[in-house]
Amino acid sequence: MESLRPRLRAWLIAAGVLLLLVVGFRVVRSLRPPDPAVVLRDSIAVLRASADSCRRDVDSGAARMRAYGRTLDSMRARVRGMETLDPRGVPADSYDIYIDAFDAYNDSVGQWPAREDSVRALDARCREVALKHNDLTDSLRALLFSSPQD
Repeated sequence: MESLRPRLRAWLIAAGVLLLLVVGFRVVRSLRPPDPAVVLRDSIAVLRASADSCRRDVDSGAARMRAYGRTLDSMRARVRGMETLDPRGVPADSYDIYIDAFDAYNDSVGQWPAREDSVRALDARCREVALKHNDLTDSLRALLFSSPQD
Protein backbone atom coordinates (compact mmCIF):
# COMPACT_ATOMS: atom_id res chain seq x y z
CA MET A 1 0.00 0.00 0.00
CA GLU A 2 2.85 2.31 0.87
CA SER A 3 4.38 1.68 -2.57
CA LEU A 4 1.20 2.86 -4.33
CA ARG A 5 1.19 6.30 -2.75
CA PRO A 6 4.35 7.62 -4.49
CA ARG A 7 3.10 6.31 -7.84
CA LEU A 8 -0.35 7.82 -7.34
CA ARG A 9 1.23 11.08 -6.34
CA ALA A 10 3.44 11.06 -9.44
CA TRP A 11 0.41 10.36 -11.65
CA LEU A 12 -1.58 13.17 -10.04
CA ILE A 13 1.31 15.59 -10.53
CA ALA A 14 1.68 14.50 -14.17
CA ALA A 15 -2.07 14.92 -14.74
CA GLY A 16 -1.98 18.38 -13.16
CA VAL A 17 0.95 19.44 -15.33
CA LEU A 18 -0.80 18.10 -18.43
CA LEU A 19 -3.97 19.98 -17.49
CA LEU A 20 -2.00 23.19 -17.02
CA LEU A 21 -0.33 22.72 -20.42
CA VAL A 22 -3.67 22.17 -22.17
CA VAL A 23 -5.25 25.21 -20.51
CA GLY A 24 -2.17 27.31 -21.27
CA PHE A 25 -2.18 26.23 -24.90
CA ARG A 26 -5.86 27.16 -25.25
CA VAL A 27 -5.29 30.56 -23.63
CA VAL A 28 -2.34 31.33 -25.90
CA ARG A 29 -4.31 30.17 -28.95
CA SER A 30 -7.29 32.34 -28.00
CA LEU A 31 -5.04 35.42 -27.68
CA ARG A 32 -3.72 34.97 -31.20
CA PRO A 33 -5.46 37.15 -33.80
CA PRO A 34 -7.81 35.14 -36.00
CA ASP A 35 -6.66 34.03 -39.40
CA PRO A 36 -7.99 36.60 -41.94
CA ALA A 37 -8.85 33.84 -44.38
CA VAL A 38 -11.00 32.10 -41.76
CA VAL A 39 -12.74 35.36 -40.84
CA LEU A 40 -13.41 36.10 -44.51
CA ARG A 41 -14.64 32.57 -45.15
CA ASP A 42 -17.05 32.72 -42.22
CA SER A 43 -18.29 36.17 -43.27
CA ILE A 44 -18.84 34.91 -46.81
CA ALA A 45 -20.88 31.97 -45.52
CA VAL A 46 -23.09 34.29 -43.46
CA LEU A 47 -23.57 36.68 -46.38
CA ARG A 48 -24.33 33.78 -48.75
CA ALA A 49 -27.05 32.53 -46.41
CA SER A 50 -28.41 36.08 -46.07
CA ALA A 51 -28.40 36.58 -49.84
CA ASP A 52 -30.18 33.27 -50.44
CA SER A 53 -32.81 34.04 -47.81
CA CYS A 54 -33.28 37.55 -49.15
CA ARG A 55 -33.67 36.29 -52.71
CA ARG A 56 -36.34 33.83 -51.56
CA ASP A 57 -38.16 36.72 -49.86
CA VAL A 58 -38.01 38.81 -53.05
CA ASP A 59 -39.27 35.88 -55.13
CA SER A 60 -42.09 35.34 -52.65
CA GLY A 61 -42.95 39.06 -52.71
CA ALA A 62 -42.96 39.06 -56.51
CA ALA A 63 -45.25 36.02 -56.53
CA ARG A 64 -47.61 37.81 -54.14
CA MET A 65 -47.57 40.86 -56.44
CA ARG A 66 -48.47 38.68 -59.44
CA ALA A 67 -51.32 37.09 -57.47
CA TYR A 68 -52.48 40.54 -56.38
CA GLY A 69 -52.36 41.66 -60.02
CA ARG A 70 -54.58 38.72 -61.00
CA THR A 71 -57.01 39.69 -58.23
CA LEU A 72 -57.09 43.27 -59.53
CA ASP A 73 -57.65 42.04 -63.07
CA SER A 74 -60.56 39.93 -61.85
CA MET A 75 -62.04 42.87 -59.94
CA ARG A 76 -61.63 45.14 -62.98
CA ALA A 77 -63.32 42.55 -65.21
CA ARG A 78 -66.23 42.34 -62.77
CA VAL A 79 -66.66 46.14 -62.74
CA ARG A 80 -66.42 46.38 -66.54
CA GLY A 81 -68.80 43.48 -66.93
CA MET A 82 -71.37 45.29 -64.81
CA GLU A 83 -70.83 48.47 -66.81
CA THR A 84 -71.51 46.69 -70.11
CA LEU A 85 -74.72 44.93 -69.00
CA ASP A 86 -76.80 47.73 -70.44
CA PRO A 87 -75.74 50.35 -72.99
CA ARG A 88 -77.48 53.02 -70.87
CA GLY A 89 -75.30 52.24 -67.83
CA VAL A 90 -75.50 50.08 -64.75
CA PRO A 91 -79.10 49.07 -64.01
CA ALA A 92 -80.57 50.61 -60.87
CA ASP A 93 -81.23 47.24 -59.25
CA SER A 94 -77.48 46.38 -59.56
CA TYR A 95 -76.10 49.80 -58.75
CA ASP A 96 -75.32 49.14 -55.04
CA ILE A 97 -73.43 45.96 -55.95
CA TYR A 98 -71.64 47.85 -58.75
CA ILE A 99 -70.59 50.71 -56.43
CA ASP A 100 -69.29 48.24 -53.83
CA ALA A 101 -67.26 46.42 -56.51
CA PHE A 102 -66.05 49.72 -58.00
CA ASP A 103 -64.94 51.08 -54.59
CA ALA A 104 -63.24 47.81 -53.65
CA TYR A 105 -61.36 47.83 -56.96
CA ASN A 106 -60.27 51.46 -56.55
CA ASP A 107 -59.16 50.85 -52.95
CA SER A 108 -57.18 47.80 -54.04
CA VAL A 109 -55.52 49.63 -56.93
CA GLY A 110 -54.47 52.31 -54.44
CA GLN A 111 -52.53 49.69 -52.46
CA TRP A 112 -50.48 48.59 -55.47
CA PRO A 113 -47.73 51.29 -55.27
CA ALA A 114 -46.95 50.62 -51.59
CA ARG A 115 -46.75 46.88 -52.22
CA GLU A 116 -44.57 47.39 -55.27
CA ASP A 117 -42.28 49.80 -53.38
CA SER A 118 -41.88 47.24 -50.61
CA VAL A 119 -40.76 44.52 -53.02
CA ARG A 120 -38.43 46.96 -54.82
CA ALA A 121 -36.85 48.04 -51.52
CA LEU A 122 -36.31 44.42 -50.51
CA ASP A 123 -34.75 43.72 -53.90
CA ALA A 124 -32.37 46.69 -53.44
CA ARG A 125 -31.31 45.38 -50.01
CA CYS A 126 -30.72 41.94 -51.52
CA ARG A 127 -28.51 43.45 -54.20
CA GLU A 128 -26.43 45.16 -51.49
CA VAL A 129 -25.97 41.86 -49.64
CA ALA A 130 -24.99 40.14 -52.89
CA LEU A 131 -22.45 42.88 -53.68
CA LYS A 132 -20.91 42.58 -50.19
CA HIS A 133 -20.75 38.80 -50.65
CA ASN A 134 -19.02 39.22 -54.02
CA ASP A 135 -16.54 41.77 -52.62
CA LEU A 136 -15.60 39.47 -49.75
CA THR A 137 -15.29 36.50 -52.11
CA ASP A 138 -12.92 38.52 -54.28
CA SER A 139 -10.93 39.52 -51.18
CA LEU A 140 -10.64 35.90 -50.05
CA ARG A 141 -9.59 34.82 -53.51
CA ALA A 142 -6.92 37.52 -53.58
CA LEU A 143 -5.71 36.53 -50.10
CA LEU A 144 -5.54 32.84 -50.91
CA PHE A 145 -3.99 33.11 -54.34
CA SER A 146 -1.59 36.02 -53.88
CA SER A 147 2.07 35.19 -54.02
CA PRO A 148 4.16 35.64 -50.86
CA GLN A 149 6.31 38.31 -52.60
CA ASP A 150 3.31 40.67 -53.04
